[in-house]
Amino acid sequence: MTPILDIELIKNLRLSARLSRRALADRLGVSQTVLRSLETGADHGTYPLDFLVRLASELGTTPGALVQGRSSERQVDADDVKLEAALAIAGKELRRAAIAKAFGWDLDRVTAAAEALGRRLDGTGLMLQTHFGGRCAIRPRAEMLTGAEVSALERGEVNRKGLIVSALRLLKNVALDNVAADFERRASNSDRVALGTLLKLKLIEEGGGTYRLTDTAAFSMGAVTQGSPCSPEQR
Repeated sequence: MTPILDIELIKNLRLSARLSRRALADRLGVSQTVLRSLETGADHGTYPLDFLVRLASELGTTPGALVQGRSSERQVDADDVKLEAALAIAGKELRRAAIAKAFGWDLDRVTAAAEALGRRLDGTGLMLQTHFGGRCAIRPRAEMLTGAEVSALERGEVNRKGLIVSALRLLKNVALDNVAADFERRASNSDRVALGTLLKLKLIEEGGGTYRLTDTAAFSMGAVTQGSPCSPEQR
């Protein structure tokens, strides 16, 4: 028997909302067995309307969009999930024209998907950022964290990162104030790569004719050498 509900859409929306079967079942007040049957296409004719309304609400869509054959409503929701995945994988701004070309969509379809995604991200820690010219990206809502929380996370990230030997050696020399600003011009290829890595990770910065540790790196390393920034407790 052909399923009444769009089981692929239901599964994709659940995964997009980062909900396990158990979590969604708990929210709906049913067993995991019921949800498993739902997602495999069994017993669709037995679900009451109020259950479908609650299911659609938890998945951020409408009951009509969950029904097989309602292609116009369902397509927007499926596009919403696909656009979110594309932006997350890219990790940067994408032009709507490029998205349309990659997916074989027209620009109206990209716009509809972006609007649906923006609505769904409302009230979460992420937002859909759009720019004049048709660019969009998924960004964190920075206002959700305090400056102290961000600094603490950055310090933890510095402690976690593993560095190759050349980068560790260069980091030590920077801490000892032994790396001039013209270092890159006379450095070997491996040292240039190490320099680029440290700059990208924001462990060092250029200033005053030399490279120096950033505040975050100095705090993490407990640096107290001359010329290296240090924490207020070390001063």
